[in-house]
Amino acid sequence: EDVSLAEKLGSINTNNVRERIRKLRSIQSERSMHFASLVKKSKNISNHDLERAKLDADLSRLNEVLDASRAAYESCCRDLELVRKNIADLEKERDTASRDASSSAMLVNALGSKGIQAFVLQKIVDALQICSCP
Repeated sequence: EDVSLAEKLGSINTNNVRERIRKLRSIQSERSMHFASLVKKSKNISNHDLERAKLDADLSRLNEVLDASRAAYESCCRDLELVRKNIADLEKERDTASRDASSSAMLVNALGSKGIQAFVLQKIVDALQICSCP
């Protein structure tokens, strides 16, 4: 009977130990799954942070390119204004030269051999002819 009682107590103890082992394994399994989930979330966060860092670097590079483009555009605008001013000055010079040339041509025609001198000489010749006729 003592052996039978010892076997029952041993069996109960073994069953208790087995139940505790089963519970501990269940807890360990849950914790392992939770840990795996946390590792996965951590990896996702790390990948997100890495992608964000890359995007920030790209944005910074694009902002630098934009600033350089703006500076080039403003320089081109200044150059364009200088060209427009030069064109306006040259057009004024051309118009002035054209007016001067036109005035010179009128003066040459008026004061030249076909101008006033010819008219005066013709009047003189006509007057002399009238006077020389009896």
